[in-house]
Amino acid sequence: MRMPMQNAIWGKLLFENRELGVLGGSHLDESQKKKIREYRTLQNPLVNTSSSRVNYQPQWSVEDGKLYLIDINLRGIMTKGASYEYSEEKVQTMIGKDGEPAELKVRTRKIIQPDDGISTMQKIFGADRIFAEWVDEPMRLLVKESKQKPVTVNKGMYNEKTLFEVAMDLLVLDFKGGILKGSKSKQETYRTALRNYLEEEEE
Repeated sequence: MRMPMQNAIWGKLLFENRELGVLGGSHLDESQKKKIREYRTLQNPLVNTSSSRVNYQPQWSVEDGKLYLIDINLRGIMTKGASYEYSEEKVQTMIGKDGEPAELKVRTRKIIQPDDGISTMQKIFGADRIFAEWVDEPMRLLVKESKQKPVTVNKGMYNEKTLFEVAMDLLVLDFKGGILKGSKSKQETYRTALRNYLEEEEE
């Protein structure tokens, strides 16, 4: 079963001394993606760079009302001297096809690259930051995610099941040609069959 895409983090953005998760996509255009693919292929010719869903985890910053791309976190590239680092194993529950809860163990892995003193941005783009003039759409930023609340759907029917509803507090920044034109706060909810088992019960 897939993890919910509504709260998938596609990078980070520094805004007013806060680091917020970027939702909804990478906000990179084809020019940046092509340069990243070329660099990845150079590092590892066997790596799959063709997928449009590759998450490059771009890092952004808003400075004087302008949006800048300041870093790229390239997962899955092993260079000489790199090593793996594993997170602690977490337990989640999900609702199985039979409607019963089942445990799902989750452990993430990231690659620790050797520090050669050259930033990833310099290696790929030849600059430490790039004015993101191609961004011409709103960015949805995750400010806070509430505790999950169980919700019964299709009650009394053969396909009755429990889902977990999550509310997200968002900050939406509106960009035109990389220039910040406005911002607004909003809240969205989504439902998922997965539950973070380590989460405290709602009081």
